[in-house]
Amino acid sequence: MKHTEPIRTCLGCGHREKKGRLLRLTVTSQGRLIPADRHGRGGYLHASRECVHAFVNARTKSCRSLRAVCSREARVSYAALIEPSLPG
Repeated sequence: MKHTEPIRTCLGCGHREKKGRLLRLTVTSQGRLIPADRHGRGGYLHASRECVHAFVNARTKSCRSLRAVCSREARVSYAALIEPSLPG
């Protein structure tokens, strides 16, 4: 049986991609979004400015994959945290 990498959906653009090609984020108990590689509820974003901006500017406040409400302020602070490391 062939082992395939799990597929996840980008919170920014909504496209599906292999898990290893996406950035993972989680919500802390204080409601902050942080980049994370640990177990637990998480969401995924493509490592592109377009997807990060789409995630920040989304009208929805609920992040289904995180099972949490993500305030605009939390999304903006997360974007500021990861944008320096994004290509292009």
